[in-house]
Amino acid sequence: MSEGLAKGIEFLKRGQFDRVWSGVHIRIYRLAWELLYLLVKPMRRSGRPVPLGKLEVQTKYPVAFESPDHKIPHGTAKNNSTNKKFVLHMDEKLHGEFGTQTLRVMDLGCSGGQMVIDFLELRWVAIGIEGSDHSLKHKRANWKDYANKNLFTADITKPFSVKLCIASAADQAVPLEHIVQDAGSDDGTLDWLLSDPRITAFMEKDEGMYDAINRGLRRTRGDVLAWLNCDEQYLPGALQTVLGFFEQHPDIDVLFGDVVMVDANGQYLFHRKMQVPLKYHTWTSHLSTLSCAMFFRRRVVFDYGCFFDPRWRDVGDGEWMLRLLKRGVKMATLGRFTSVFTQTGANMSAGPNALREARELFLTAPFWARQLKPLFVQHHRLRRFLGGMYRQTPFTYEIFNQASPERRQPHHASRPAPFYNKTNAGGDAIRGPIKRP
Repeated sequence: MSEGLAKGIEFLKRGQFDRVWSGVHIRIYRLAWELLYLLVKPMRRSGRPVPLGKLEVQTKYPVAFESPDHKIPHGTAKNNSTNKKFVLHMDEKLHGEFGTQTLRVMDLGCSGGQMVIDFLELRWVAIGIEGSDHSLKHKRANWKDYANKNLFTADITKPFSVKLCIASAADQAVPLEHIVQDAGSDDGTLDWLLSDPRITAFMEKDEGMYDAINRGLRRTRGDVLAWLNCDEQYLPGALQTVLGFFEQHPDIDVLFGDVVMVDANGQYLFHRKMQVPLKYHTWTSHLSTLSCAMFFRRRVVFDYGCFFDPRWRDVGDGEWMLRLLKRGVKMATLGRFTSVFTQTGANMSAGPNALREARELFLTAPFWARQLKPLFVQHHRLRRFLGGMYRQTPFTYEIFNQASPERRQPHHASRPAPFYNKTNAGGDAIRGPIKRP
């Protein structure tokens, strides 16, 4: 309370009255629905049976160690918010559809677990999964009474990610060499990875992601190169289209495809259409392309000497791209979706070290360029608008997902969105920091 009051006073001093009113409005809104929930709850739960049985989560991966929320557990450590309006609305809507049967809900990223408890009080079967074990260890909020009963920890991104990535390359119907670099996974991956006939796997310690990419590149024999991280996939026919483009344009060294952004279940979130990046926007703002949809000729690394700098941990692809742009490497865009990126909430690009490195790279830009960053950003957005990057008709894509790791499943984007929005085409909430392109 005191922290919120101090912030409010600071905002008033700055003349930011809208921010103060927004905070006050949210608190009044929450309080009103809290009171309504207390009044309505006895009537809603009346006559409903108390759910029986024991809930259990079976996983080899009880903690999402690479998750930003586990490394720096700010939200997990402090958040226990819930939206009583949402709880009551879903209770009314789904009981209206399914009648008196006991309903079930799972909250992924449940923090303090209050929404789980709200549904429990309405006599639902409710379970919450949290990637970080901070609240569990400290018995915070509802974890004190409901840990390992209704609140559990698990890394929901495991164990299928690497398998999905490999499968998406294996069915491309073009000759390819798929090299996998593994630094010694202890999550069960090595139980099957080294014997998978679709790939050539190397297990060896490395100095980070970009050192691992360099090791893989040095082992390649093909003329067109690319890499995928474990949470990324290729769409059907992508590599055949890419190879055809390079054959028709021998002067192009780097090619960019478009990307579909999905959640851990493969459901559409939004998409990113690519344009050739510009030097000063990349240098002062952010890399506007995604590596999962980038393809380049062998000569880029072996003739031009443009391997990755392993000193970077998270933004090495941005620094690499900046070197290519300074060199004047010829680039082009394909104008079609080639790849899928899974937004898990544990992606490295969203972590605190990535933000620190992005700032470090920004400070290497000339002073005049740093002062003109707002102009570069607005020019970038105008360029995307004029280039049609924000327009897209509904489309269908096929990917592997956790429920179907061996066969692609179709997904439909009925309301395509070109950048982060609060709800996706299916109406699911999106969490985590996503930079507007």
